[in-house]
Amino acid sequence: MADTDEKPTTKPEKQYPNIAANTTAQDILESITTTAVTVADQDDGNGATKRKKRVKPARFWMIIHFITSNPGVPSRLFSNRTSAGGYILAFVSSVLLQTAGYFLPVYFQAVVGTTVMDSGLYFLPFAMGTLFTAAVGGIAMSHLGVYRPVHVVSFALSAVGFGLFTLLRPDTPKVAWAWYELVLVFGLGPTISTVLPSILAGLPQSDVVAATAVFSFIKTFGFVWGVLIRFILFDGVFENNLPAVSDASLLGQLTNGEA
Repeated sequence: MADTDEKPTTKPEKQYPNIAANTTAQDILESITTTAVTVADQDDGNGATKRKKRVKPARFWMIIHFITSNPGVPSRLFSNRTSAGGYILAFVSSVLLQTAGYFLPVYFQAVVGTTVMDSGLYFLPFAMGTLFTAAVGGIAMSHLGVYRPVHVVSFALSAVGFGLFTLLRPDTPKVAWAWYELVLVFGLGPTISTVLPSILAGLPQSDVVAATAVFSFIKTFGFVWGVLIRFILFDGVFENNLPAVSDASLLGQLTNGEA
């Protein structure tokens, strides 16, 4: 008589892939939609429960950009001085560009006392000059075949331009601050078109896409800090000069960073 008893079969325990080595679509969805580490009870097939952690978005971002076999931001992008220095210049130039572009209208409206319309007109030398000098910088680099002299001259003029801005007063003549703006844009403008080629010069063709994406991110990050750093400095200087405000009602409106 044949043995009809069947041996109980056990369902093998489910193996979860290593997210660092093999990121699945489910991992991506969980990481994007989960804002904190959560724990869920799951049946492992043997009547017991197994705890599974879901991935934080920040952790997922770090993994796909730095840890996987094909990261979005490979460390080799920063492995040579030329490319690493170019990324630093991109950050610094974006901080300076955003700082000047944000606070020049503040100077015209709060210090000179112009209207919003006049402030926009007075800002035109900076806005239009930046576009023009960016084109000039790219043409100069293509004709000269070098980028270091362009960067040296650009950042030197930027330093001179910001130094001239310290001379601005409520009664500064229009021709003076217009020339101050032009000096600054002849420094900051060329960096818009000449920094990225210097970054790509030290990298292979296969890294062009990743290097350009990192460049765009660093510039955007610099724009954020260009406003934040100056706001911190502005509020600090303003708080130190609050005793000069004699109007009590106005003083209450300007304290605690409300300026």
